[in-house]
Amino acid sequence: MKVPLSFQEAQRIDNGIRILTRYTKLLNGSGRSLLQITDALFSPPSPLPPEQLANRLDELIVGLPSLKTPHLELFKQPDTAPFEEANKAKHARFFVELNNGCETQCTFCGVEAPSRMQQMPFPLFLAAADILGQLEAGLRFMDYRSDPFQYRDVLFGANLGDAVTAALDDLAMKGNILPLQTHGWQANHKFAHPAAEKIHQMGLRIERLSIHLFHREFDKLPVTQATFDLYAERFARAINLLRPASIAFRYDNYARTKVNHSLGATARFYLNHVHPRLSSELKSDYEVWLNEGWPHLVLQGKIKLEYAQNCFQGHLYESEHLTDDAAQHFVKGDKKGSALVVYPDGMYSLFKSNGNNSLSHQLGNLF
Repeated sequence: MKVPLSFQEAQRIDNGIRILTRYTKLLNGSGRSLLQITDALFSPPSPLPPEQLANRLDELIVGLPSLKTPHLELFKQPDTAPFEEANKAKHARFFVELNNGCETQCTFCGVEAPSRMQQMPFPLFLAAADILGQLEAGLRFMDYRSDPFQYRDVLFGANLGDAVTAALDDLAMKGNILPLQTHGWQANHKFAHPAAEKIHQMGLRIERLSIHLFHREFDKLPVTQATFDLYAERFARAINLLRPASIAFRYDNYARTKVNHSLGATARFYLNHVHPRLSSELKSDYEVWLNEGWPHLVLQGKIKLEYAQNCFQGHLYESEHLTDDAAQHFVKGDKKGSALVVYPDGMYSLFKSNGNNSLSHQLGNLF
């Protein structure tokens, strides 16, 4: 008689079945057939003798999807036509929005991102990355309406680090710099911190870190030292792990509190609270000086420095999809440009320049 399943093997089967059940709409014929087989096996009484059942369970351990073996052959393949159409443009850009919405909920959000989040199924991301790899087109993570570090597929146990690992050869990277930005994360974040650690271990950096204090804790004065420490550690953690190529200091002249109403206030927070927490080897690279003249900040290290009022002209949301107002933001005024955005729900937007300051916008479904 075969030895019973170990706890890890039973957990692997249970999680694989959960993936098939949750993503039924994404399954192809093979995936649906496998789901029917599992339903029959675990519907009491089992129709198979114990030895045959044990052998079938062994097959399931290998055949069910997991993070290490996602088995994309069980899932529908996205329509490649929108990718191919976008790629016809001389300058094509491809974006994948891993998550829609933002749990940070800054008190001043230029895109009014909702707190309710929608996460992209990991198989959909892998399929989109595979298509772009075949087209030899670089993939970018959409980070205008969300923070990719908040991404998770809890069924697969996948985070942003796993997405980067799977699609590393397909990303639109400059050297070892990932094309994305973040606003940092708290130390106990179950998905962002492990993702950042994985990216750090891969020797990768990110394009930008956004630093500001547009959070409820800073709406009322005086702000406690513990609050300053909490957010200082948030940004220092991101710099130490991700070594951003640029830092963006955000402020707004109409902010309700002094900690956010000027560039100097944001910069002083960085200089007094964040920079002292950086590792010794990074302090010189991320050192800035605050001047009375313009520009207010002088970069002494090796990074690029950005500063701007925290505002955006144009509303980016229309349900879960981008509005036409956002098209220019992605095509970037390129008369020969196009941009394809893949959303977490399997929809896509195809923006194309018509050559005379006009843009076309096609919204469709990849399945």
